[in-house]
Amino acid sequence: MPQYFARLKTGHPSRLAPPRDGPNSWKIYTILDDRYQWSCRARADIAALNSVEDQKKARGCLVQFQLNAAHGLPLQGMYDEKALHPIVKFNWNHHEYKIWRIRQGPIRVCFIYLNNKRILIIKILAKRKGELTDGETDSLKNFAIEILKQLAEVNFEKTEVTHPPHPIAT
Repeated sequence: MPQYFARLKTGHPSRLAPPRDGPNSWKIYTILDDRYQWSCRARADIAALNSVEDQKKARGCLVQFQLNAAHGLPLQGMYDEKALHPIVKFNWNHHEYKIWRIRQGPIRVCFIYLNNKRILIIKILAKRKGELTDGETDSLKNFAIEILKQLAEVNFEKTEVTHPPHPIAT
């Protein structure tokens, strides 16, 4: 099934506006299973977190992520090494890719860098102890490869949804 992509939108629903991009801003995208925001995987990941507190922390983490990305500077300068680092490295189509993780408390935001200063969130989860299991890392890697295969066949812009309804409210 093809995936669609939409810019991450956060904030109070009554005051939502698209992120203000500078000339070098990183643009953060979420994955949609169809052309509507209610199929947003990031939204579903947050809703699946066990506690309301974790859900609030996840939304707060995304807001901070978006603020840091707006500068256009390398994200490694915005987070310390424990908070941002690659968690999975893999090869696909003769290139090495990394799945990165931002940690804020128990919240983990997993993403990959794409070309043209794009970042794609692939998973949001809560993890309180230890590293990700082999099954979790394999699942992330397989999903990232699925997305990369799709992007190799279809231009990113053809799968971008520019004005989906129902953004992620904080």
